Amino acid sequence: MTPMTEVTRRHDGPWHVAAHVAALWLVGALTVLLAGWLVVLAGFLRAPALLVPPLGMLAVLSYAAASATPGVAWLTAGHGTRLGWALVYTALCSGGVLFVAATLTALDVPGVAVVTIPLLTLPFPLVAAVLVRRWAVRGPALAVSLAGVALAVWLPEPVPGAPAGSAVLHELAQLLRSLSG
Repeated sequence: MTPMTEVTRRHDGPWHVAAHVAALWLVGALTVLLAGWLVVLAGFLRAPALLVPPLGMLAVLSYAAASATPGVAWLTAGHGTRLGWALVYTALCSGGVLFVAATLTALDVPGVAVVTIPLLTLPFPLVAAVLVRRWAVRGPALAVSLAGVALAVWLPEPVPGAPAGSAVLHELAQLLRSLSG
């Protein structure tokens, strides 16, 4: 009789990584759709306290998604580290969404939901992919993220004679000033 050997299961295989990134993209899209209006209202009213519910929603939902796929990212294996990972993910994605919003504003992209919502949700899977363990996923996601930021920052000025510097960075600074109160 041969002894039974225990099969070890990997939690960072390609299907786990794909499920992790897809779940976090869905979390980001839900946050943008359900709580994005509070961010707009916070900027309009200059009330930074209105940013707490969307950020809290994103942190809680990303923690839940990371709990469903433990071990895919470096810090999602334990409960305490998963909370820290969810906060880092929330901060990075929030900065990414603000950067995309500033880019769309600087380029005068029409505010059509079919165009803006998919673009506003791009930071969520990119950040999720950058934070996974596998370099085969992390490397390309990091390259795409850095290329997108570089392209947006060094875009040509939309209007001849506009102030020096990137229009995207000017819009980002204006957006951050409106959210800070």
